[in-house]
Amino acid sequence: MIGKTWILGDEKMTGRKTEESGQSLVECAIILPLLVLVMSVVIEFGWIIMNRMNFDNMALVAVHANAKTDSGQAADFLEKYVRDNFDRFDDSSLTVSASTEVQTYYYDEYVWKSNQHKHWQVPMYFDILHTEMDISYEMPYLTPMGKVLFQDTDNTMTLTTKTMASRALANDSVAAVDGGDDGD
Repeated sequence: MIGKTWILGDEKMTGRKTEESGQSLVECAIILPLLVLVMSVVIEFGWIIMNRMNFDNMALVAVHANAKTDSGQAADFLEKYVRDNFDRFDDSSLTVSASTEVQTYYYDEYVWKSNQHKHWQVPMYFDILHTEMDISYEMPYLTPMGKVLFQDTDNTMTLTTKTMASRALANDSVAAVDGGDDGD
């Protein structure tokens, strides 16, 4: 056949088939399960890392939002804050505990009295609210490979974090609070 060239698979001008007709199918059957395994591992780790970052951010935002000085009120406030503002996390799998402490720091501030031409030492204070929150969350795996990878008996992974924050509550003169004299 002059002028015509037929190329169909492994069949060339000879018209005969070679013995490699099922090779592609066998290669696909070997590679495809490995590819699915690697992709599910990558997806599972991405899911875990994304949830961990969101979880840590949620805890940090919640603990910074606290203004309650009583530990019981702070725990109730933080739990309500987390449940109301972060609906991405299932309420039944979320546990929150919190503690607070108020510390008072005293210092002296020097004020210039222009009518007497000298500095006066004024005792001052400020209150700092320290909030500490422990939070845990039972997160389901995204793929069945998570259970296999982490050799888990159930289909959940527990995320826990401990977050602390401090904020200033008050800053005032000790004399004004104590009702003391004004330094005459």
